[in-house]
Amino acid sequence: MRNEQTRTESRAWEVPEERDYPEMYSKREQVEFHALEPFFESKNASTPEKTFVSELEKYSEHIDWWYKNGDSGKEHCAVPYKNSMNVDALFYVDFIVRFKTGITALFDTKTKRSDPEAPAKHNALLYYCLRENEKQTDRKLIGSIIVSEEIANVLTWRYSSRKIKDTNDLFSWEYFNPANF
Repeated sequence: MRNEQTRTESRAWEVPEERDYPEMYSKREQVEFHALEPFFESKNASTPEKTFVSELEKYSEHIDWWYKNGDSGKEHCAVPYKNSMNVDALFYVDFIVRFKTGITALFDTKTKRSDPEAPAKHNALLYYCLRENEKQTDRKLIGSIIVSEEIANVLTWRYSSRKIKDTNDLFSWEYFNPANF
């Protein structure tokens, strides 16, 4: 069922010059490459989000900057998708990452099977990036759900450049390595 009062507006998103953080955010030390300094992290940030921040900070030689997106509002980057009830919805990717190669990645952190809507979000994100790249041919935008997985006591991150059906079988997914972007 579609709410006929809903209005969708498409516009180019840019990192804001400044951002107000409510009291439920705290300054996180030892974060140097966030697009806005200092970096304020939500007190409700998930473990994958916190861990991915630490992962991004390891790769200063390959990353220009990264941005932790908000969870709602016009000022944050949202991707339209059809949810499991076939209703138009928006999801807010967790991270926008600008690599030194000029590629910008939109990543949404998950753990295996943590979000039943993740495949629909991922596939919509692929389509969104394809459309945006066609509109602005001078840039390269990629996007994916990015899933943490521990292998031999080492935390790895996997993403997919193809459509997915679930976030449990990561066999064909690529390992996140900023040197490869």
